[in-house]
Order: sequence, then structure tokens, then C-alpha cells
Amino acid sequence: MRSCFTCKLFPRHHLQALFFPHIARSTKGSASIINRIDSAFVNYLPGKMASQQTAPLKIAIIGSGNWGSAIARIVGGNVAKDTTGKFDKTVRMWVFEEQVNGRKLTEIINTDHENVKYLPGMKLPETVVAVPDVVEAAKDADMLLFVIPHQFILRTCKTLAGTIKPTATALSLVKGLNSPEPGKIGLISDVIKEALGIECGVLMGANVANEVAAGEFCETTIAFRNRKGSAYRDAIQTENFRVSLINDVAFAELSGALKNIVAFGAGLIDGMLGEKGGNTKAAVIRIGIMVRSSSMLFHNFRFPHTATLSRAFPCAGNDRFRGEVLPGRQT
Repeated sequence: MRSCFTCKLFPRHHLQALFFPHIARSTKGSASIINRIDSAFVNYLPGKMASQQTAPLKIAIIGSGNWGSAIARIVGGNVAKDTTGKFDKTVRMWVFEEQVNGRKLTEIINTDHENVKYLPGMKLPETVVAVPDVVEAAKDADMLLFVIPHQFILRTCKTLAGTIKPTATALSLVKGLNSPEPGKIGLISDVIKEALGIECGVLMGANVANEVAAGEFCETTIAFRNRKGSAYRDAIQTENFRVSLINDVAFAELSGALKNIVAFGAGLIDGMLGEKGGNTKAAVIRIGIMVRSSSMLFHNFRFPHTATLSRAFPCAGNDRFRGEVLPGRQT
């Protein structure tokens, strides 16, 4: 009996790792299985281009709050373990300087290797270096990871404009949308792209910073135009933090923002009604999913050149959406 193309591409044990990660996690070699699945997915994206890297990539993290420090912990660990020479061994992290117990926060991070204010109890790799000047932190960086509140994005980008490498790229981990004027919205990734004149992708998922930092199994999606997201995936993915890679930045970013609105509503029901609010919470989730899906369909209609629903819905985070909304929590 002839086997179909899908069966050849994804054997049964691969599919098990994809759809049942909690089983795969306890199986020897599960990380390699998941990596092979992701590699196969990226390899079949249209227009995939070969890497032309000639020198180690320098990474800068713009932001050092709870989420920024969690990502720094992951990226710094991956850089430290990298034996291919792909990444520079120093990850600079911009830290807004403040005093904590009479000491500068940058001094604490660089000496004690812990962000005691925003990620207490979690050690940061020695590869992560705290820098109080954002221009100095981003200097000569090939990869810029923005992890700051959305209201500070434009101001920070204006400070960085004209000071970064013209070949650099950026990744926004900021959840939310830009509101340039009343009644209008825009994408944070577009703000970064336009202000700095570089390509910008996004990372979106129901990722609670403390759980990510603690190494609990979770997943996320990186969306990047022009197939430049693989380096970010390599810098961020671990055995317990699975990264999917797609092309549609706008779809992913809109999905992440809309998902948070529904999650916030579900959390309000939990807070007001507790266990008695099951029906109300179910209604909020159902209506939220319906509105969210309608918004995504409208996006696909407006921009037919972007990913189709069947290919882009992984970035919409339906599985992550359920995991985040049902407990009524927001990230």
C-alpha cells in the first residue's frame, strides 16, 4: 500500500511529539524529534534562502523586566552552550538603571547574575551583561530583541535611530498594538521597522515569564518576513521552549493582541464570580473566539498575499489561547 506524502514527512512518532508534547518530553530524544518537525516545516516554506553568515551574530535584548529577564536567561544559556560559532558569547541587555537596596541594578545583575527586582530567584547566565545605556547595549548588534512596554517603544526607537547596524534585524516580544491617534491602530513591529529602517518580526504565545524562566514546557511562535527568523529561533528554542516559525507577522501580532483581550475578560469573570461563573466565562470565551476569528478572516481578506488561514492559524495560538484563557490569566 502506498503511503501519502504527509506520512513520509511526519512519521507517527513525529506526530506524537507534535500533538502530545507532554508525552514526548518524557521520551528519549524528544528534543531532536521536535527540532526535526520544525526544520521540516521551515524547509517547506516558499522561498527559503540559505544562510550567508560569516561572523558570530551579536544579540542585544532591549528591556530587562520580568519577560525580558526570562528571555535573557534562555538566550544567554543557548549562547553559552553554542559550539557552532553562530552566536557571539556576550548578550547585552539594556537595563533601566535604578537603585535596589542601595545598589545599582546593573551592578547586581553583572555581579550576582540575578535580576532581584523583576526575576528574583532565577540566575542569569554569565553571558548576559547588563548595560544602562540603550545605545551602548544595541551597538554593533545583529539581532535586537525588544521586550519593553509598548508605550516606550517609539521613544526608545527614536533614541536608537541612526546608531544601529544597517544590516541588523529586530524581534518584538511586545504584546499589544500601537495607537498613533484616536480611532487608529498599528502594529508594534511596524513602529520598530519604520523608526529604525530594519526588518522586524514578532514572537507571540501564551508565555508566562516565570514559567518560561523556570523551564516548564511551553511553546511560542516567531513570525518573520523574508525568512530571516531562523536565527532567532536558534537563539531562543530549548528542549522545554518549543518555537514554531512562520512568515505572517501581521497575523501573528494581531492574534497575540486579540487573544490577550479575551484572556483579560475571562480573568475578570474569575475574579468577580469565581467558580460560579462557569457559564458566563464560557460565553466570554466563545464570543471572544468568534470575534477574534472574524478579525483574522478580515485581515486575510485585506491582505491576500499573506498566509492562508490553514497555514497561519498555528500562529494564532489556538492551543496556547485555550491554555491561557481557561485559567483566566493574562501574560
